[in-house]
Amino acid sequence: MAKSLYIVNPCPSDATYFGAESFEHWGYDPAHAIADLATVTVAALAPQDWDITICEEHVEPINWDVDADFIGLTGKVNQVGRLLE
Repeated sequence: MAKSLYIVNPCPSDATYFGAESFEHWGYDPAHAIADLATVTVAALAPQDWDITICEEHVEPINWDVDADFIGLTGKVNQVGRLLE
């Protein structure tokens, strides 16, 4: 039976040059200037029959009610505050 994995890359604790807040400030849709390879690398390493969902919090809110077998968190030093939440 296939498993499911929900991978979350949270927003940073503080504003950053590459974050979505820079795009929103100029009136653009939420986006992220540099893709974080940690989330897609973890997804690529999961078994092929797993159902993988990636959440980039810069672009969409975290689904706190997700029905997944595993939850994965990725992040960098500037995201530690949100990771600990």
